[in-house]
Amino acid sequence: MFVSSTGSVSIYRVIREVLVSDSGLSVSAVTLQALIAGLFDLLIEQQLAVTIFVKLPHNSSWEAEIERYQQQIKTATIYLCSDRQSAVKKIPTVIPLRLVTSSELQRESFLIVLGSQLCAAIATQQQEQLQVVCSFEPNVLSQVLAKLKNAIAPTDSTPEIPETFSLPDAVAPDLLSNLVRKHLQRSDELTKRQPWQFKDAFIFDVVEEFSTPLTHMKTALSILKSNQLSERQRDRYLQLLNQECDRQHGLIEAMRTLVQLDSLSPSQNQEKVQLADLVPGIVSTYQPLAMERGIQLGYTVPANLPPVSCPHHWLRQIIINLLNNSLKFTPDGGKVSVRASYQEKYVKLTFRDTGVGIAEEEIPKIFDSFYRGSIAKNNEDTVGVGLGLTIARQLLLRCHGSISVTSKLGVGSVFTILLPVRE
Repeated sequence: MFVSSTGSVSIYRVIREVLVSDSGLSVSAVTLQALIAGLFDLLIEQQLAVTIFVKLPHNSSWEAEIERYQQQIKTATIYLCSDRQSAVKKIPTVIPLRLVTSSELQRESFLIVLGSQLCAAIATQQQEQLQVVCSFEPNVLSQVLAKLKNAIAPTDSTPEIPETFSLPDAVAPDLLSNLVRKHLQRSDELTKRQPWQFKDAFIFDVVEEFSTPLTHMKTALSILKSNQLSERQRDRYLQLLNQECDRQHGLIEAMRTLVQLDSLSPSQNQEKVQLADLVPGIVSTYQPLAMERGIQLGYTVPANLPPVSCPHHWLRQIIINLLNNSLKFTPDGGKVSVRASYQEKYVKLTFRDTGVGIAEEEIPKIFDSFYRGSIAKNNEDTVGVGLGLTIARQLLLRCHGSISVTSKLGVGSVFTILLPVRE
């Protein structure tokens, strides 16, 4: 069995260092998907039963490829790796494997294929753009496996994993040529089809989000024409109109922010920011709202923390979005706290609340565009546009930071962000 050890863990970094490359290759999501799909096409075509270690990316299309491969090759062994307490996705017949929590590992995904004829290691990391490194060299795979040993967190349910795997002396050229061909075929298919699918799906979501408040406003205006309304009922519908106008405005502003993110250059995130200069002012802005609802709101930010590498207005937006989210889902009389601390080469900022919590199956989805959990959907007092966490995560990725969340229904949530220290 593998035994973990402490220390920073990054599958992406070990592949890059072994390849003696300064950085990964910047690719589009479509190019990466074509590579993954082409690799599974090859495994199925050649009927290769291999061992796979996979850590799925956010909003992964890899899951469908894994299920397709399992249906065709019944004897394959697949370990689904996750740095959460539970796997981020549920795929039948795979073996869950718990990984240590690492700031680098949180930002990356990987696919490791181990077989006697073919071996491969593909790792991605989200920076300003999607970065990918890959290798089909057995000696590189051996070093990747050594790193993977350090990434496994031993638990009572940790499965038995072979100490060694049968790898080829070298991958046959005809297999690699076949893989390139399948990659090109998949790229051609996806280039023709997928951008329109993504575009249409996003436009559909936007239309749905804009149409809902407009429908509510139109209904309220229609009802307000009635002479049968009491003063109390009239005030209620006027309040609804005001709420839906605010929501529409918030949606427009959030959409504008998302559009602007695509035009940002890497040089725009080289600013130094002291959290002690930023957090107190933002928290004080929310103090009147918290006091009105009887919520204890406080912060702890040591003055001697090193500066972080993130534009001032980005970090301000991240803090506002997360603090607003904590207050919105915390009942009257609850507690919300913001705490900063130093952790290796990162500054950790934690938002802790005693709110309603998030269902375990919903946690992987909360950073998706327009996603609102079941509690938010059923509570008119917590209606939002569903983009606050999406924007926070995108800004953090552009700062080489990360965000994670732990939560329990009825107990509360803890959002943790890691920001790189600016030397």
